[in-house]
Amino acid sequence: MNMVQHERSFVLGALAGLSLLCAACGSSEEPVPLGTAFAAPPSAGEDMTIRIEDGHVFNGEPAAIEVVAPLPGGASAAASISLSTVDLAGQGLSVSFDLPPHALVDHDFIVEIGRFPGAGTLAHLTSGGARLINAGKLLLQARDGRISGSFRSSDEQFPSGTIEGRYEIACLVPPEHLGLAPNGTVSDGAWMLVEDEARTSDFCKAFREY
Repeated sequence: MNMVQHERSFVLGALAGLSLLCAACGSSEEPVPLGTAFAAPPSAGEDMTIRIEDGHVFNGEPAAIEVVAPLPGGASAAASISLSTVDLAGQGLSVSFDLPPHALVDHDFIVEIGRFPGAGTLAHLTSGGARLINAGKLLLQARDGRISGSFRSSDEQFPSGTIEGRYEIACLVPPEHLGLAPNGTVSDGAWMLVEDEARTSDFCKAFREY
């Protein structure tokens, strides 16, 4: 079986990270129903840890770094980093932000948290919904499969904390970038993409060291 046969296929809709959900949340600090914007808190894992300054610990699965090549029709390349964790009581804490793909090359990220376009999202998830933290800053580094750093915020419950764990990266491209027959769009605003796991395409080569 050749390399191309190992590639996974994805259907990509409109590119919108969790940070874009802030606009839908308005300025209210009332929880957003989970079914409206967020999935339920994830099962606890041991690959990611957020530790609040008071010692409160949240654990989860590896962070996800997703990079998408420019799409037919003019859509720009995009990248996002997200991670979700949960504590022993079942409450979640998640982080997500979008960034231009070329910013990944630096491995270091300073991200403003807030409710404005381009801001990163820090969200507290409970059975009642998701509460977005209004303001703060993330400082993260991603290198050699590990992501680490810290955050500070204006929130009394989560004023600061550290982030440490693994990440997994996926680089998605149109099939023709890997020598496959183009699939085109599957519906308005959606494209069929494949993951370039070996990062052999011209676009994904830049992220091999991840």
